[in-house]
Amino acid sequence: RLKDSLPGLGSHYKYGVVTFDGQMDDSALLAQIFATCTAERPGFTPSIAMNYTRLEGFRFDEKGRIEKAVIREKTKGKLMEVKVKTVVNAAGSFGDQVRHMANPELQPVMRLSKGDHLVVDLEGILTPKRSDDYTESTITRGNTNVSESTTTSDGSLPSRDNLGSLPPASFRNKFQTSGTSGGRMGILIPRTRDGRVIFGLPWRGSTVLGTSDIEWSEPVVDPLPDASSAEQIISEVRRVCPEATLRVRAHWAGLRPLVMADPKGSTKDALRVHYLESDPKSGLISVLGGKWTIFRRMGEEAIDRVLIDLKKRGLLTPEEALSKSALTTRNARLSNDPRPIIADPTKPQPPFSRVEWLRGIGDLAGVKFPNSDPALVEYLISNYGLHALKILEDIQSHPEKGESLLPGTLFTPAEIEYLAKYQFATFPYDAITRRLRIAFTDSRLAEELLPSVVDVYGNLNGWNDEKRKEEFEFNREVLRRNQFDFSTPREMS
Repeated sequence: RLKDSLPGLGSHYKYGVVTFDGQMDDSALLAQIFATCTAERPGFTPSIAMNYTRLEGFRFDEKGRIEKAVIREKTKGKLMEVKVKTVVNAAGSFGDQVRHMANPELQPVMRLSKGDHLVVDLEGILTPKRSDDYTESTITRGNTNVSESTTTSDGSLPSRDNLGSLPPASFRNKFQTSGTSGGRMGILIPRTRDGRVIFGLPWRGSTVLGTSDIEWSEPVVDPLPDASSAEQIISEVRRVCPEATLRVRAHWAGLRPLVMADPKGSTKDALRVHYLESDPKSGLISVLGGKWTIFRRMGEEAIDRVLIDLKKRGLLTPEEALSKSALTTRNARLSNDPRPIIADPTKPQPPFSRVEWLRGIGDLAGVKFPNSDPALVEYLISNYGLHALKILEDIQSHPEKGESLLPGTLFTPAEIEYLAKYQFATFPYDAITRRLRIAFTDSRLAEELLPSVVDVYGNLNGWNDEKRKEEFEFNREVLRRNQFDFSTPREMS
């Protein structure tokens, strides 16, 4: 069974252990949390959320306590001062920087670790090997294969026909599922030459390999991957699966915010624990470290700490503090969760089929949508839950918004507009990277899709041709800056 599940394993492996895990889309969950917080819901006061906003500093009262936050809206450069009762520092890898702004006497407690990830077609490990006409290329910065063909003679945006080297249609659709595709088995290598764990997991139709563990000094918004980390990961996979062929589609990196008890310890040995701190001088409450698995618990503890602080200062009565405690939010559901609708026993239950399930939910909610492609409905359910109805209703009213942005894919103008309106996708590359996640699964496909996404944003915002061309160039540069070039799949065998 081990050989059947992982056909590329070296012949010296005789036994394996099967474990079970779940998958989540961290980016989609984060966007939906903000969408839920800002929505009108019974019993909740809508929050105000701002994207592309930078904390510049604080203003303090005569006792040194924070009374105002100085923030800058980055897209227009507007500087604002916001009066506050309490500030919660949940800035991830920037946590120590915010603590230092509030109180320069606080000692750093964070250690940063950079992890690189490769997204590959992993033949001969999780799936049988095959042969085709892919060519080999090397990892380089930028995208020279495409750059020569992305400027048209009339200065207009390039069309899909003149974008240069395009990905084969055979693998486009598989990047659009949120679950696993083409196999549900992953692999974990618990012993590597430097003591780290290496994994290969099914992800959005391909396999994600990770991860490096590199000590990192200063936090950055978009840490860049590096070729040496990729080679290190691949060499470990090659040691376990010597016959495998790895075709790299994308390469990206992220920073882990770690709270270290031992400042001289190794980041790879650190536990992903969280730490809650209240600074008595500035009043800043910091929630540091942690991981997605316990994000609700971290939030509850932080809010409870806020309520204790406000009660001590006489800004809340004990009764008000109790009514606002985390106990009232523990069972709160995201706004795209269908259970509040189908939990009503007086209403008929929708059918089991996921497509018919959503149609049944639409009937119960009084929302009709067209007889859409079941694959499109399934894709939208997987990514947006109940909010798939918003997109399908838009397509019903404007059928042209249901047309595919690229042949052979399920991406539509209606979906892009939904991301811009409801999920804080300010720029086209926001939609392509941290909403659709295309740049993290296939960098070529991301650049191929960009002109169509820019057009959708242009129609939404009333951009003229010059503005569209400017936005295309800007967004393309951002995509290239944060990716290595895989305009031709890199074959490592």
